Amino acid sequence: MPVQSEHALDQIVEGDCLTADAPYRVFAHMTFPQDTVTAERIAIATRDDFAALGEHTLVSDLGRQEFLKRQNPGRLCGAVAVQLIRNQRDTGRPDLMKAQHAVSEMAHSLRTGEGKRVASDLRNLKRNFKVLKPALHLWATYELMLADREYEGTEGTLSEILTSPKEFELFLKVAAWFEVELTPLIADWCPLRIPQRFMSAVQRGELKINLPPNPPEMDAALRTYRNKGVNS
Repeated sequence: MPVQSEHALDQIVEGDCLTADAPYRVFAHMTFPQDTVTAERIAIATRDDFAALGEHTLVSDLGRQEFLKRQNPGRLCGAVAVQLIRNQRDTGRPDLMKAQHAVSEMAHSLRTGEGKRVASDLRNLKRNFKVLKPALHLWATYELMLADREYEGTEGTLSEILTSPKEFELFLKVAAWFEVELTPLIADWCPLRIPQRFMSAVQRGELKINLPPNPPEMDAALRTYRNKGVNS
Protein backbone atom coordinates (compact mmCIF):
# COMPACT_ATOMS: atom_id res chain seq x y z
CA MET A 1 0.00 0.00 0.00
CA PRO A 2 1.57 3.36 -0.98
CA VAL A 3 2.59 5.54 1.95
CA GLN A 4 2.33 9.32 1.67
CA SER A 5 3.95 11.82 4.02
CA GLU A 6 3.50 15.54 3.73
CA HIS A 7 6.75 15.93 5.69
CA ALA A 8 8.84 13.82 3.31
CA LEU A 9 10.88 16.83 2.15
CA ASP A 10 11.97 17.80 5.66
CA GLN A 11 15.00 15.56 5.13
CA ILE A 12 16.45 17.80 2.40
CA VAL A 13 17.70 20.30 4.98
CA GLU A 14 19.98 20.05 7.98
CA GLY A 15 19.98 23.25 9.96
CA ASP A 16 20.24 26.03 7.39
CA CYS A 17 21.89 23.90 4.72
CA LEU A 18 20.59 21.66 1.98
CA THR A 19 21.74 18.07 2.24
CA ALA A 20 23.92 16.59 -0.48
CA ASP A 21 21.11 14.26 -1.52
CA ALA A 22 18.41 16.96 -1.58
CA PRO A 23 18.09 17.04 -5.41
CA TYR A 24 17.65 13.25 -5.54
CA ARG A 25 14.96 13.37 -2.87
CA VAL A 26 13.00 16.11 -4.64
CA PHE A 27 13.28 14.22 -7.94
CA ALA A 28 12.10 10.96 -6.35
CA HIS A 29 9.19 12.46 -4.44
CA MET A 30 7.98 14.33 -7.52
CA THR A 31 7.93 10.99 -9.30
CA PHE A 32 6.38 8.97 -6.43
CA PRO A 33 4.50 11.59 -4.38
CA GLN A 34 2.13 9.08 -2.79
CA ASP A 35 4.67 6.37 -2.07
CA THR A 36 7.26 7.61 0.41
CA VAL A 37 8.93 4.22 0.79
CA THR A 38 9.61 3.84 -2.92
CA ALA A 39 10.62 7.47 -3.26
CA GLU A 40 13.21 7.10 -0.52
CA ARG A 41 14.59 3.91 -2.10
CA ILE A 42 14.91 5.70 -5.44
CA ALA A 43 16.53 8.76 -3.87
CA ILE A 44 19.14 6.76 -1.97
CA ALA A 45 19.92 4.47 -4.91
CA THR A 46 20.27 7.38 -7.33
CA ARG A 47 22.55 9.25 -4.95
CA ASP A 48 24.75 6.21 -4.33
CA ASP A 49 24.87 5.14 -7.97
CA PHE A 50 25.94 8.55 -9.20
CA ALA A 51 28.45 9.04 -6.40
CA ALA A 52 30.11 5.72 -7.18
CA LEU A 53 29.53 5.16 -10.88
CA GLY A 54 27.95 8.18 -12.49
CA GLU A 55 25.36 5.91 -14.07
CA HIS A 56 21.99 4.28 -13.41
CA THR A 57 21.70 0.82 -11.90
CA LEU A 58 18.55 -1.23 -11.35
CA VAL A 59 16.80 0.74 -8.61
CA SER A 60 17.77 4.21 -9.77
CA ASP A 61 16.92 3.25 -13.34
CA LEU A 62 13.39 2.47 -12.15
CA GLY A 63 13.13 6.06 -10.94
CA ARG A 64 14.45 7.42 -14.21
CA GLN A 65 12.05 5.33 -16.28
CA GLU A 66 9.08 6.30 -14.13
CA PHE A 67 10.03 9.97 -14.32
CA LEU A 68 10.22 9.80 -18.10
CA LYS A 69 6.72 8.30 -18.12
CA ARG A 70 5.39 11.00 -15.82
CA GLN A 71 7.27 14.03 -17.10
CA ASN A 72 4.71 15.15 -19.68
CA PRO A 73 1.69 14.22 -17.52
CA GLY A 74 3.38 15.99 -14.62
CA ARG A 75 3.91 19.14 -16.62
CA LEU A 76 0.27 19.10 -17.70
CA CYS A 77 -0.78 18.75 -14.07
CA GLY A 78 1.54 21.63 -13.22
CA ALA A 79 -0.13 23.69 -15.93
CA VAL A 80 -3.51 22.89 -14.36
CA ALA A 81 -2.22 24.10 -10.99
CA VAL A 82 -1.01 27.36 -12.55
CA GLN A 83 -4.38 27.83 -14.23
CA LEU A 84 -6.21 27.35 -10.93
CA ILE A 85 -4.41 30.43 -9.62
CA ARG A 86 -5.18 32.40 -12.78
CA ASN A 87 -8.85 31.37 -12.62
CA GLN A 88 -9.07 32.46 -9.00
CA ARG A 89 -7.60 35.85 -9.80
CA ASP A 90 -9.70 36.36 -12.92
CA THR A 91 -13.08 35.07 -11.75
CA GLY A 92 -12.88 34.53 -7.99
CA ARG A 93 -13.14 30.74 -8.43
CA PRO A 94 -10.34 28.21 -9.09
CA ASP A 95 -12.70 25.98 -11.13
CA LEU A 96 -10.67 22.78 -11.35
CA MET A 97 -12.79 21.22 -14.10
CA LYS A 98 -12.37 24.30 -16.29
CA ALA A 99 -8.61 24.33 -15.75
CA GLN A 100 -8.31 20.63 -16.56
CA HIS A 101 -10.47 20.99 -19.66
CA ALA A 102 -8.45 23.95 -20.96
CA VAL A 103 -5.06 22.30 -20.39
CA SER A 104 -6.27 19.11 -22.05
CA GLU A 105 -7.55 21.04 -25.06
CA MET A 106 -4.42 23.15 -25.39
CA ALA A 107 -2.18 20.10 -25.10
CA HIS A 108 -3.70 18.44 -28.16
CA SER A 109 -1.29 20.45 -30.30
CA LEU A 110 1.82 19.60 -28.25
CA ARG A 111 4.49 17.06 -29.17
CA THR A 112 7.09 15.25 -27.09
CA GLY A 113 10.81 15.62 -27.74
CA GLU A 114 10.51 12.56 -30.00
CA GLY A 115 7.78 14.25 -32.03
CA LYS A 116 4.98 12.11 -30.62
CA ARG A 117 1.63 13.59 -29.63
CA VAL A 118 1.42 14.38 -25.91
CA ALA A 119 -1.15 12.16 -24.17
CA SER A 120 -3.65 14.84 -23.21
CA ASP A 121 -6.94 12.96 -22.95
CA LEU A 122 -9.02 14.61 -20.22
CA ARG A 123 -9.69 11.34 -18.44
CA ASN A 124 -5.97 10.57 -18.30
CA LEU A 125 -5.22 14.08 -17.13
CA LYS A 126 -7.69 13.77 -14.25
CA ARG A 127 -6.23 10.40 -13.28
CA ASN A 128 -2.67 11.76 -13.33
CA PHE A 129 -3.79 14.80 -11.35
CA LYS A 130 -4.95 12.51 -8.53
CA VAL A 131 -1.75 10.46 -8.60
CA LEU A 132 0.55 13.50 -8.60
CA LYS A 133 -1.64 15.68 -6.38
CA PRO A 134 0.76 15.93 -3.38
CA ALA A 135 3.49 17.24 -5.70
CA LEU A 136 1.42 19.69 -7.77
CA HIS A 137 3.37 22.69 -6.47
CA LEU A 138 6.62 21.03 -7.55
CA TRP A 139 5.30 20.26 -11.03
CA ALA A 140 3.86 23.78 -11.29
CA THR A 141 7.29 25.16 -10.44
CA TYR A 142 8.93 22.99 -13.08
CA GLU A 143 6.39 24.13 -15.67
CA LEU A 144 6.81 27.80 -14.77
CA MET A 145 10.60 27.70 -14.79
CA LEU A 146 10.60 26.16 -18.24
CA ALA A 147 7.92 28.47 -19.64
CA ASP A 148 8.93 31.82 -18.18
CA ARG A 149 12.04 33.26 -19.78
CA GLU A 150 12.72 35.21 -16.61
CA TYR A 151 14.38 32.00 -15.42
CA GLU A 152 17.28 31.77 -17.84
CA GLY A 153 19.83 29.04 -17.28
CA THR A 154 17.50 26.11 -16.64
CA GLU A 155 18.42 24.50 -19.97
CA GLY A 156 15.00 22.89 -20.17
CA THR A 157 15.50 19.78 -18.03
CA LEU A 158 14.65 19.03 -14.43
CA SER A 159 18.05 17.47 -13.76
CA GLU A 160 19.81 20.70 -14.67
CA ILE A 161 17.49 22.73 -12.46
CA LEU A 162 18.01 20.42 -9.50
CA THR A 163 21.79 20.12 -9.86
CA SER A 164 22.46 23.85 -10.22
CA PRO A 165 22.68 25.25 -6.65
CA LYS A 166 21.28 28.62 -7.73
CA GLU A 167 18.44 27.11 -9.75
CA PHE A 168 17.63 24.54 -7.07
CA GLU A 169 17.30 27.20 -4.37
CA LEU A 170 15.04 29.19 -6.67
CA PHE A 171 13.03 26.06 -7.49
CA LEU A 172 12.30 25.44 -3.80
CA LYS A 173 11.34 29.06 -3.12
CA VAL A 174 8.97 29.11 -6.09
CA ALA A 175 7.52 25.76 -4.96
CA ALA A 176 6.90 27.31 -1.52
CA TRP A 177 5.05 30.18 -3.23
CA PHE A 178 2.89 27.70 -5.15
CA GLU A 179 2.20 25.77 -1.94
CA VAL A 180 0.88 28.95 -0.30
CA GLU A 181 -1.18 29.96 -3.33
CA LEU A 182 -2.68 26.53 -4.04
CA THR A 183 -3.52 25.45 -0.49
CA PRO A 184 -6.85 27.32 -0.33
CA LEU A 185 -7.74 26.34 -3.91
CA ILE A 186 -7.45 22.54 -3.87
CA ALA A 187 -9.85 20.47 -1.78
CA ASP A 188 -8.37 17.86 0.56
CA TRP A 189 -4.81 18.74 -0.44
CA CYS A 190 -1.91 17.33 1.58
CA PRO A 191 1.13 18.70 -0.28
CA LEU A 192 4.68 17.61 0.25
CA ARG A 193 5.66 20.44 2.57
CA ILE A 194 8.46 22.73 1.45
CA PRO A 195 10.92 23.25 4.33
CA GLN A 196 10.47 26.41 6.37
CA ARG A 197 13.80 27.81 5.24
CA PHE A 198 12.31 28.39 1.77
CA MET A 199 8.78 29.09 2.96
CA SER A 200 10.07 31.98 5.08
CA ALA A 201 11.10 33.96 2.01
CA VAL A 202 7.52 33.78 0.77
CA GLN A 203 5.98 34.58 4.13
CA ARG A 204 8.22 37.63 4.52
CA GLY A 205 7.19 38.84 1.07
CA GLU A 206 10.72 38.56 -0.31
CA LEU A 207 9.62 36.44 -3.25
CA LYS A 208 6.88 37.58 -5.57
CA ILE A 209 5.85 35.64 -8.64
CA ASN A 210 4.19 37.31 -11.58
CA LEU A 211 2.60 34.53 -13.58
CA PRO A 212 3.03 35.10 -17.31
CA PRO A 213 -0.22 35.68 -19.23
CA ASN A 214 -1.95 32.74 -20.80
CA PRO A 215 -0.87 31.95 -24.35
CA PRO A 216 -3.62 32.54 -26.93
CA GLU A 217 -4.13 28.76 -27.21
CA MET A 218 -5.04 28.54 -23.51
CA ASP A 219 -7.45 31.48 -23.68
CA ALA A 220 -9.12 29.86 -26.69
CA ALA A 221 -9.39 26.54 -24.81
CA LEU A 222 -10.92 28.26 -21.77
CA ARG A 223 -13.63 29.73 -23.99
CA THR A 224 -14.66 26.25 -25.16
CA TYR A 225 -15.47 25.08 -21.62
CA ARG A 226 -19.11 24.60 -20.78
CA ASN A 227 -19.85 24.31 -17.07
CA LYS A 228 -22.35 21.48 -16.52
CA GLY A 229 -22.83 22.34 -12.86
CA VAL A 230 -20.45 19.68 -11.58
CA ASN A 231 -17.02 20.43 -10.15
CA SER A 232 -14.38 18.15 -8.68
